[in-house]
Amino acid sequence: MENTRTVLGFGPERQAQSCVVEWGRVGQEVHVWISSEGSSCPEVGAAGPDLFRGLMGVRRQLFGHRWMLLVAGARRDAWHGTPEHPCSPDHLRSYPTFGAAPAGEAHVLNHERDIWSLATSWEEQFLWHQEWQNPHSHAWTTAFGTSHAR
Repeated sequence: MENTRTVLGFGPERQAQSCVVEWGRVGQEVHVWISSEGSSCPEVGAAGPDLFRGLMGVRRQLFGHRWMLLVAGARRDAWHGTPEHPCSPDHLRSYPTFGAAPAGEAHVLNHERDIWSLATSWEEQFLWHQEWQNPHSHAWTTAFGTSHAR
């Protein structure tokens, strides 16, 4: 089964461009890839156990090309489901408040209008989630400050 969605990407040219994200399940993995379809977005691909983690692999590669996707899966407070807070394989949850319950599910590729909520890198998402799990760790706050914390 293969799915396709056009999303906005933002590259070194400093203007939003359309990028096509395709994904499909192959065995136990979700394969995700980007096709440029007329934009200058690099064509990259990755796989993971769900769409969020496959997209994270794509985002890691795009970061090296100074590209980011303007999607819910790129929010600093976005994460896949956890055993306590599960969600479907193409969805994520946002964890906006350290130590508090997450928000409801959203599709990983929903357009993100609030660019200030986007992570500067995939590492920022890891640190945010680490601090959400253990607020006393200050993992994200130490690395990125408190200016964007909610």
